[in-house]
Amino acid sequence: MRPGNAPPVDFPPTCRKDGDRPPRLRRARAGLLAGQENGLAVVVTLVADVTQTYFDLTELDREIDIARRTRSWICAGPRRR
Repeated sequence: MRPGNAPPVDFPPTCRKDGDRPPRLRRARAGLLAGQENGLAVVVTLVADVTQTYFDLTELDREIDIARRTRSWICAGPRRR
């Protein structure tokens, strides 16, 4: 028989070199995916926080502009015709 045509050999679980390998690999993969998901959640939260801060600052800039225009209008006094 050639090596490529050899029948598969199935060892009993007690004879396997690393019998717990599939569960360990599943746990490792699950841990890796969970870590990637956590990293993605951090990035999404950071982007949302930066975006919200930008909108808050632009709103405050508008309020400052309104306050300055109001002050200059008040300081100018009544307009005479």
